[in-house]
Amino acid sequence: MPNVVEFLNGSSRVVPQPKTGPYSPGDYEATDQALVFAAAAQLTSLAGEYPAAQIGNSSYAKLDINLNPRNQLALRVNTTRYWGSNNVFLDPASPVTYDSISNNGEEHVSTESVNLSLTSSITPRLISHLRAQFSRDQQQSYSNSTDVLVKIPTILDGIGRSNILPRQTHEHRLHWPRR
Repeated sequence: MPNVVEFLNGSSRVVPQPKTGPYSPGDYEATDQALVFAAAAQLTSLAGEYPAAQIGNSSYAKLDINLNPRNQLALRVNTTRYWGSNNVFLDPASPVTYDSISNNGEEHVSTESVNLSLTSSITPRLISHLRAQFSRDQQQSYSNSTDVLVKIPTILDGIGRSNILPRQTHEHRLHWPRR
């Protein structure tokens, strides 16, 4: 089994082990050494840290209006947007990712919700409350690669297109409570 040497910066290097005996066969025969080391160098070049970014903003607004002494109207609006490179598998606390560039992607997210509420006093003891909500969620995630996903246990978490990408969500919902 090859050794994987990991460095403090998150990068790693694959080091093949030669055949050492009948009970510990190693990774390669002496005649295959050049081919094995070339493959190990290729795998090593895919490891390391890659810049990642998740840029976004969100906003919130609320408006309360007294239409008259018996009717109050409330309106709330929430929006969120974010995007970035290599942000599908991203730890928001770090500006880098250790997932292979080919196993990551780019994500664009846009969500909005609008809530409207009308509270009316019909009598001193009877109140009516009408609510409505509209929400929209649009997400698109793109892969950085179209290559086939390859995983090598204990050596490489994955190179090639992630099995969850590409993906998209387009939801529009209107909620009007009925009784």
